[in-house]
Amino acid sequence: MFWNVMGNNSLALGNYREAEERYKHAFIMVPNRMYPLYLLANLYYTEGDTAGFIKMSKMIESFIPKVESVSTERMRSEIKEMAENIYLGEE
Repeated sequence: MFWNVMGNNSLALGNYREAEERYKHAFIMVPNRMYPLYLLANLYYTEGDTAGFIKMSKMIESFIPKVESVSTERMRSEIKEMAENIYLGEE
């Protein structure tokens, strides 16, 4: 969780690359958690990095968490909505 918080702090300061690295580090530290992938997807969506967002959304879609919960379903649902917005915008 520490690396996620550090990434959020970097993001709040506008340091997108630093936030990205911290989220990636968080996922490497605990690879059975979906939250760092969700944060990365949100970062890419905010930046307008469609390729990065689509890559993360596919990882989230196929991700098998250690424990399925309401939170993981909520994250998947939010990312799916964002992906639909991107696909609708491109048509």
